[in-house]
Amino acid sequence: ALFRCKEMLTPKFSVSQDSSHVIVDIWLTGLCRLDKAEASVQDDTLLFSCEPYFLRLQLTGSCLDSDDATAGSSGLTASEFDVDAGGVLTLRIRKLVIGEQFPDLDMLNRLMAPAGASASSCGETAQSERRLLVEELLSGEEPPSECLAAAGADLDWFVEPHLDDEAADCRLATSADAISGGGLGFAFRRRDEQSASMLRGLDHLLPDLASMSHSERLAAKEALEDAQFDADYYLADQLDPSDMLTDILSRPDCLPPLLDSEERRARLMALPRRPLLPPEAGWEMRVCLMALADLVFAFCLDWRVCEGEQTPESARTILTQAACLSCQCPLTSVPQLLRSCYRRLLAYSLLRNWQLCQLVAMDTAGVLSNKRLTLDCLIRLERLLSSVEGYAGVNYLTVTDTCRWVQHCPSDLLNSLSEAIRNAANCFKKEEVGLGLIEWENEATSCGQDLAD
Repeated sequence: ALFRCKEMLTPKFSVSQDSSHVIVDIWLTGLCRLDKAEASVQDDTLLFSCEPYFLRLQLTGSCLDSDDATAGSSGLTASEFDVDAGGVLTLRIRKLVIGEQFPDLDMLNRLMAPAGASASSCGETAQSERRLLVEELLSGEEPPSECLAAAGADLDWFVEPHLDDEAADCRLATSADAISGGGLGFAFRRRDEQSASMLRGLDHLLPDLASMSHSERLAAKEALEDAQFDADYYLADQLDPSDMLTDILSRPDCLPPLLDSEERRARLMALPRRPLLPPEAGWEMRVCLMALADLVFAFCLDWRVCEGEQTPESARTILTQAACLSCQCPLTSVPQLLRSCYRRLLAYSLLRNWQLCQLVAMDTAGVLSNKRLTLDCLIRLERLLSSVEGYAGVNYLTVTDTCRWVQHCPSDLLNSLSEAIRNAANCFKKEEVGLGLIEWENEATSCGQDLAD
């Protein structure tokens, strides 16, 4: 029978395309017997086996079935086999529609995900009661991106829905060791004591957050920001910026470059393969997208200030800046996102300047408009946090799963979020931050005039 491997290993691979073929390069060791290699293509699914390796890819477009071709060899007649001297097996899979461009072929975790339900069944699931968490974990199925697009199609970025903590939490399966507060981690759905313990002992985290509801965390977060805000510090950076700050503000955009394809591939292959429940339509989809933007804002702040030279201090900066990490606080609209990001920058950042807030917001919009760049920023962030002692827990709970989920997130949805952030930042006023910035600036200006007189 086809594909009988006792010990299945995932080989190193890459996927590219030309106008007529999807090209899959698979790295094989010298111990493999190529005469035993087997492969099959059916619509958008590739199966490959060469003991001890097994690879299943869910491509992002339709290909010619392997048993539909009239010529070929080695059991995969819709493709060609080429082996070069470096031990790379190349599969050339003919597209069903010549000239079609398949999206996201470098999103390896998306390609390796098991085949999900159809888009129609996903829509029905989103409207019905959510299945039990245990059942979904056992199924290991993830829906196609068109299902996620449907889930986010009706989102109004500027409307903040009512947050019902009890309703948000009771959807999820609970256990005997469930914490008393709101959910934690990716999609804020973890409520077990083990997850809560991963966040204990870290500085710059909201105290006792595991026992707080989501609305209580939001209130506690803003209370700490009010207490932390230093008007003299802000006025110094705002009215008399240093040469370093002036240089930072002079750069219109400060976007990180794309990762090398080999580095991106290695980091994606290192991500865990455990089943990942996608966010359901409504509240979970909102908070996941806002958390993504929150992470990107924190990353862009550090990248702009440090000019891309990340250090262990960068991890602390990002952890403190991102409310979804330090406060495990779900945000549900773009205005609420900007309020949170601006307040934390003005209360905790090394440099506290209103123009810096606006520039980082534009950087964030620029990153989110490019799905590949968004993923690369998350990969850099995941690598940074995993390298710092004590940060592995918060990395595991939130950032790692966000890296995996964003590969399934439709580019149109990210572009819509990017445009919403850009438009909101252009008209966001200092009064909306709630720190009395206008009053402090007017008082400082008045005092300066009195001294001049």
